[in-house]
Amino acid sequence: MRFGRSCDKTAAAFVFLRTIMRYNSANCTDVGIYRYIMVASETEIISVVAGLIFKDGRLLACQRRAGGAFPLKWEFPGGKIEPGEEPGAALARELREELGIEVEGIEEVFTHTHVYPGVSTVNLKFFRVPFCRGRMVNRVFEQVRWVGPEELAQLDFLEGDRPMIEWLLSGKRSALWHPREL
Repeated sequence: MRFGRSCDKTAAAFVFLRTIMRYNSANCTDVGIYRYIMVASETEIISVVAGLIFKDGRLLACQRRAGGAFPLKWEFPGGKIEPGEEPGAALARELREELGIEVEGIEEVFTHTHVYPGVSTVNLKFFRVPFCRGRMVNRVFEQVRWVGPEELAQLDFLEGDRPMIEWLLSGKRSALWHPREL
């Protein structure tokens, strides 16, 4: 979906201004804000969900295929929300399609908007996935890997996932890595 109306551009500008101020307040300049607003108004908006699946103090990370968009970048499993679909239902569908698992008890823990200049604007919702059923099978990724905090910080993740990783690695989030502490 491309922005076609001035009210859509204004709404996008507001979202990005708020996002920039939240994450980059030290680097916030009028020129920088204008650039982000202009980029946001000219790109496709996509809503995406991602699952944070923990096991034994490790987190599931997935590497995109070499022949696709953003080749060999790492990400969390999930994908686009279809029109009319609820975020939780979208995540359950995506995890079934990508990994062959059924999930329950998911909880939204982080939201972020990221602009890939000239490509798209992505509204990301990250969910903790406490329960999975079924044998996990890699159906779409180059590779999947269980990683600890140190390795997570070293992987070449999509830029849109970086704020989530910073949030996960902050000392206040240890309960997510070890569910029995919740």
